[in-house]
Amino acid sequence: MLLAWLATAIMLGLHGFFEPRYRARVPHIALGFVPIVAGVAACAAFKPLRHAVNAVRPHLLIGVQAYRILGSVFLVFLAQRRLPAIFALPAGVGDLLVGVTAPLVVVPTFAVPLSMLLHFVSFGGPRRMNRRVGG
Repeated sequence: MLLAWLATAIMLGLHGFFEPRYRARVPHIALGFVPIVAGVAACAAFKPLRHAVNAVRPHLLIGVQAYRILGSVFLVFLAQRRLPAIFALPAGVGDLLVGVTAPLVVVPTFAVPLSMLLHFVSFGGPRRMNRRVGG
């Protein structure tokens, strides 16, 4: 599934789909949110999918972000004047920060179901969650 998504994105990019269009009301790049919204809707609608998502341990999803340390290569390319700063700074610094902090986030989320984490984040943190749970 991910490979199909990647292949589609590459093909669309090669054909100029993501280039800015001045007459477009919504930039085509914004369509990247469509699979995310579809995934959330599918999880809400289909109980087996929801169970499959909840079976994934959050520390695995978060820990896999550590590879983003490699985003520091954007900063190297910036220093070599091979990338413009408007791209290299946010991409390089953002990737580097996510990659370095991902392992730190894994520890408190170890063994917490993904649905509980999403619930916690979406409903405003510990105070509101305690009211909903009854604590």
